[in-house]
Amino acid sequence: MDNEKLKELMQKYPINIERKSFSEYKTIDEYRIDKKIEYAKKLSTRKLIYLDQKYWVYLSDVILNENNDPFILKIYETLKDLYAKNIIICPISPSVFMETLKQGRMDRRMATAKAVDELSGGFSCLNEFEIMMIELNELSNSVLNPEKVLHNLKNRFWRKVSTILSDDIVFNGSNLNVHLNFLEYLSQIPFQAVIEILNEKGHDTEYDDMLPKLAELLTNQKQNNISSTKSFEELFKLEFTGTINGINEIFGNKFHINIDEILTNQKPDELLKIVPFVTINAALFASILKYSGRKYHKNDFYDIQHSATALGYFDYYFTEKSFCDIIKNGNFKLAELTNTIVENNPEDILRILEGLRK
Repeated sequence: MDNEKLKELMQKYPINIERKSFSEYKTIDEYRIDKKIEYAKKLSTRKLIYLDQKYWVYLSDVILNENNDPFILKIYETLKDLYAKNIIICPISPSVFMETLKQGRMDRRMATAKAVDELSGGFSCLNEFEIMMIELNELSNSVLNPEKVLHNLKNRFWRKVSTILSDDIVFNGSNLNVHLNFLEYLSQIPFQAVIEILNEKGHDTEYDDMLPKLAELLTNQKQNNISSTKSFEELFKLEFTGTINGINEIFGNKFHINIDEILTNQKPDELLKIVPFVTINAALFASILKYSGRKYHKNDFYDIQHSATALGYFDYYFTEKSFCDIIKNGNFKLAELTNTIVENNPEDILRILEGLRK
């Protein structure tokens, strides 16, 4: 975000916050670590619900009076009521942020942002690369205690949605106090302000452009029986190994991990406590690869990001039917292993939400 946009933001949203000295911090990273722990503590008192983009679109349709489905209307009202009573919260992910920006109409982007502001508390999880980097850092430790690792992961998982605006800003260390006060300001800004200031439809990235070709390539591999001779367990190991090696390469091979030893010594339920995102990501890719009747679709790659995030770190996941079936009934039965309530049908979702009132 350029300086003109920042000035416009601060003029439109002049939030008065107490200026702090932050003398206890020597770096921005120290501040961010403390904030993540603070956010984790706040969120730990509520049930965490992950809505994939489908359901955020449904809620924006209600706001725009473009959806009169009685179940969707009731879901929206019930979510707001449960949030107001401190029972649930619906943080978003960077994938939801980016998909919101790509909606063609400004009024729809603003309506989605309104729903996010009403239900998320302004919270977002980290992006998939940050999550996997944190997980691999834990995995590279010489002594693994799954319960302790999962606690450590959840303490580093959260941020405020609006602080995404600061990601491309280079902070000068000599003005640390000014920068930290600016981040405090950003953390108070609603998502609607972010959408309004950006004021343009997001563009597809090179990654988005290559997804249809990648989906076609993977489907052709399946049709050529490349995976038919391998068991699900073999495919999972291939995907797990490929994911770890790929992420490790992106981060300069800084993690020293013996993958064969880990796969030999750790059962799937243990892996889900140490590297939940990586494990779920590998399991879902292996599931799609194994079942020859299903083609890859370009949206699968984002849906897998949603699913790995939700199953690894949330209590409830409301998603698409195809992924709901894979998660519940696939080889790993991920919903059961992660103790996550997964549903796609609005009527069933409403029943689940109504049960949280009790």
